[in-house]
Amino acid sequence: MLGLAAKRVSHGQGSIPWSVQVGTRRTTTVCHVGGQPFSDDGTAKSALRITSKKGSKMSYSHKSTTSNLNGHAVITDDIVREDAVGLLSEQEEHLADVLERENKQDAYLYGVEHGDMARSTRAVVLAGGETNNPLTKNRAMPAVPIGSCMSLIDVPINNCLKSGINKVYILTQFQSHGLHSHIAASYPPMGLGGRNSGWVDVLTAQQTIGGSEWYKGSADAIRRNLDSLEDENRGVAPASDYVILSGSAMYNMDVSKVVGFHRMKNADITICSHYVRGDKARSKGVLSADQFGRVTGFHEKPDDASLASAAHEQKDGEILVNMGVYVFKREALFKLLDPAKAEHMTHIGHHVIPTALAKNQRVYTYEHQGYWQDVSTLKDYYDANLALTSQDAPIKFFEVDGSVSTRGKMLPPARLQGTVHVDESILGDGCVLVDCHVRNSIIGERVLIGEGSVVEDTLVLGSPMWMNEDLRQQAKKDGEPIFGVGQNVTLKGCIVDENAYIGDNSVITNERGVQEADCSEKGYMIQDGIVVILKHAVIPDGTRV
Repeated sequence: MLGLAAKRVSHGQGSIPWSVQVGTRRTTTVCHVGGQPFSDDGTAKSALRITSKKGSKMSYSHKSTTSNLNGHAVITDDIVREDAVGLLSEQEEHLADVLERENKQDAYLYGVEHGDMARSTRAVVLAGGETNNPLTKNRAMPAVPIGSCMSLIDVPINNCLKSGINKVYILTQFQSHGLHSHIAASYPPMGLGGRNSGWVDVLTAQQTIGGSEWYKGSADAIRRNLDSLEDENRGVAPASDYVILSGSAMYNMDVSKVVGFHRMKNADITICSHYVRGDKARSKGVLSADQFGRVTGFHEKPDDASLASAAHEQKDGEILVNMGVYVFKREALFKLLDPAKAEHMTHIGHHVIPTALAKNQRVYTYEHQGYWQDVSTLKDYYDANLALTSQDAPIKFFEVDGSVSTRGKMLPPARLQGTVHVDESILGDGCVLVDCHVRNSIIGERVLIGEGSVVEDTLVLGSPMWMNEDLRQQAKKDGEPIFGVGQNVTLKGCIVDENAYIGDNSVITNERGVQEADCSEKGYMIQDGIVVILKHAVIPDGTRV
């Protein structure tokens, strides 16, 4: 391993500490000593110029620019880092790390090459946790629809595939059947093959010789699948890094840039972070970092004191929080999740990160500058979905670059009958709209909106079978199941779950402003002020909520 040994610089009457500024170009890194920039005429304060030749292995030259550079600096393959640590301050140690890995700057700026990502990186999506909202009464949160035709799980999978990771593991547990079906239909293994064979594999909680309990937390879920994650027996090269992603968030991320940053820093763990409002930070992991990105403090679901402390480091009134996306160096992951520590290491945020910091491991944070929205609460899910209807939607479905997609279901296109007004909305394949108004809403696949109905600021998540007005009337006469929205219905600010039916002349607007109510026996619940028509519910004609 390359190392840096340097003597303290003398200037004037005595020895001064380094005042470091770093400027990087593709082939040259210049560090400035004493706060003054390097000068070609040699008149500036002492400086050390280190030039790297791009190639498979770095080589360095050093140059003393003024006579008052007392001593010398030497960089060779024979000097290990420990030689430098005793001479350099903590900031200078960080500088040495940057200088050593200058040839990895491109990986940070432009992303690790996709072929390298496919060979050396694995993704693990955590999709098994229980969520307390009406949409998860019959399914896991990552299986909940987004947009008109996709599920939340498609977001992390798309982020990985677009970044070059083609070996993805999905860890499931809670009400996982629908999630398994969606993954099996959307990501067949042969579609990820070629020269770098790939897969999207489901690893569900199961009884084994080593244990028969459910997953106790995120770290426990990964630990109990370490044998599968060590996938060399599948004929592929061992992974050097593992990306851990949340299955309950909406975000756009070039994971190859995160991995490039992780490798440039020679990090054991990289935590992806994002700034949020202070009131949103309480339910997240709050972290602090130095100017080089090295994490100096971490508090999962902070108490008042920890939150107040984090507020001192806020940026424009926002606090830096954990996104639930991590990169682990292989050795660090397998060592921290040693099965012998199972009783003490069950959650990544509560246990693994604090333990790594206590052991002085190299934990860094990558500040994600793009879009990110945790959707573990119903209100966040509702807001994030409606945001997709905007022309400036943070996640695109209609553009090649940056889009999120899944395998199509071979449905007919949407059909509009009579006079239909649609403003700022998304219509799923196979939906039928008859003489109605739809504003700022998402209409899922195969949904029927009956004549005279008004749908505003509403999510209608989809139906299991295609239906038009004639079929609806015939099903109603025969007493068969009906799906969709009837005639002269008003829906505003609500969510209609899959396979539900809203009877004619119903008004679902939460006109009384109720914040919380469990009316499951009537087919709906209210949470965060949002009315949710439950999955498979039948709302009688003329209902008012």
